Amino acid sequence: MRKLLALLAVLTSMVLLTGCNQTSHSAVRAHTSSVLKQPRQVWVETGTAISLQAENGHLSSPRRRASTILSPWISNRGRLYQGTVYHQTHYATLKDALTGTLFDQLFTRQPRHMPHPHLLSVNQVNNSLSALGAKSRLDDLDQLVYLKDENNQASVEPVGLLCEGDHLYVIQVSYYTLGRGAEINRGAVYIRKTQPASSLSKPGQ
Repeated sequence: MRKLLALLAVLTSMVLLTGCNQTSHSAVRAHTSSVLKQPRQVWVETGTAISLQAENGHLSSPRRRASTILSPWISNRGRLYQGTVYHQTHYATLKDALTGTLFDQLFTRQPRHMPHPHLLSVNQVNNSLSALGAKSRLDDLDQLVYLKDENNQASVEPVGLLCEGDHLYVIQVSYYTLGRGAEINRGAVYIRKTQPASSLSKPGQ
């Protein structure tokens, strides 16, 4: 009887732990999604993370450098703008776009066949976030928000988004083998320049 009670206690603990992990997992993505669904916000680049590629194609640890050359991102009620209009989607949709038929349809029309990109691991994405100053650490790449176009087709823009405080992290989740010494973009960090109206204090507060 005691063994049975002990087993039930262990199983209950496992269920509770799994529930907590699922809540934590969904909370990261839900927070980013909710921030991007607020009224118009402008995000301006302040830095980028760069890796150097070794001869075998491996990447060095990403290092941050100051940068303000990229166009701002604009988020407005769930839509994102940077030259085109994007909506939110999940990692599985982007992964299929990068490794499946959508990629082939877009890039095999080029004069030289373009190989599929290498996908970054969770650990590599966490290293990019850390280099850019984010405190969040992921245990699943679906904790980031990804992009699809107005036609509901996944974008081949290989980035995942994460909001933390007044910062937007736009993280690369794939890369190409370019050769020894090549600089590989690992992502960029943006700061919010336009606060949503709902977060502004009223006069006298």
